[in-house]
Amino acid sequence: MSAPPLCFVHGLACGPEDWDGIVATLNPLQARSVANLGYFDPVAVEARAPTIASLARRVVVELQLMKAPAVLVGHSLGCRVIIEAAKQKPNAVAGLVFVDGSRLLFASPAALRATVEENPVAFVEDFFGQMMGPKMPAEMADHLVKRAKTMPADKLARLLEDGARWDNEDCEGALATLHDRPTMVLQSTVIDDDGRRRILQEGETMPWIGFISAQIPKARIEILAGLGHFSMIEDPEAVSRLLADFVAGLPAR
Repeated sequence: MSAPPLCFVHGLACGPEDWDGIVATLNPLQARSVANLGYFDPVAVEARAPTIASLARRVVVELQLMKAPAVLVGHSLGCRVIIEAAKQKPNAVAGLVFVDGSRLLFASPAALRATVEENPVAFVEDFFGQMMGPKMPAEMADHLVKRAKTMPADKLARLLEDGARWDNEDCEGALATLHDRPTMVLQSTVIDDDGRRRILQEGETMPWIGFISAQIPKARIEILAGLGHFSMIEDPEAVSRLLADFVAGLPAR
């Protein structure tokens, strides 16, 4: 049996190139898709702000082009998108991998949007600055922050607002439809109650892990201690090994 195809989904104010280090390690015969959520598409700048549901529909289009059910791999806000995509098209999904997911429960959706709108540049510098781990090259960290600043501020604010709303209103119900789906959590950071992100320590757990485990009891949990939010960039070899092992253990279809 051939390995299932992989579909990678990037995070907020990020891009498909964030998966380059992972994709480079894959067997060239293994089918894959790297979704582009279009944050920086100049044609779409004036379009209505994206939502978790609308971004998921973009991923569903990618899934429909594949010849077999795929493993969805989402990073950060992309974890929300792949959950929603799997709910929308469950028969097209063979498994789920969450790379440093979270739930935005530290502020109301409206308050989060207002914080971004007040000073988008300062918000991005602080929010993304917290994501960098000790293995992140300084020039790459600088690039990631600069790239995020180019996302139109209104889209950034409204998508964060919708992400927080989705976390509160839709996430649990969507996961309930996926309770028996093979799932792996690769976690390296935690957002504390004050809204600040920090690196997880070996043996530490956090609310997102407990939430996923309650909804998907057989989910595999892996802590990537010592890495920042972009673990697939900081240590692509470690993430690739875990991804390959997860895929190898999937039931035959």
